[in-house]
Amino acid sequence: MNKARVLIATVVATALGFGIHVLYGQGLVMEYVQQAGQEGRLNDFIRQPYPTWFVIVAAITALIPTLGKVLLYVFIQEKLPVNSRTGRGLLYGFILLAIDDALLRMPIMSVAGNNPVDVMLIQSAEGWIIPLVIGVVIAHLVPSGASHQNS
Repeated sequence: MNKARVLIATVVATALGFGIHVLYGQGLVMEYVQQAGQEGRLNDFIRQPYPTWFVIVAAITALIPTLGKVLLYVFIQEKLPVNSRTGRGLLYGFILLAIDDALLRMPIMSVAGNNPVDVMLIQSAEGWIIPLVIGVVIAHLVPSGASHQNS
């Protein structure tokens, strides 16, 4: 592995993603949403307690990213350097956690924004637990590849 290229790819991809987030997500989108709010187009936005149909739509659409996580596991399970299903699942869950903002970025930004540490920890726990649980469940339910068949 060429460490310099990994570092360059990380910096460039981060800069592009962050730039889009700031210029589009916090700029153009924010202005558009504020305008829609001033026009009254957001007055019927659904709030808790959510109607049953809305919860059903949320549950069904949650299958889409989870399918992506299962397929990714199918592709990489043979590369995970652990023999037990639980170990592979925890490692995969940690990989899922590491590629998301929930591991460190959001907790750091939460504290940087003056959120008390205890509040940040309580808020962050969900984002830390879900990928680990999902990883273990996927590892136990997805058929093992050739080199891990005896696990």
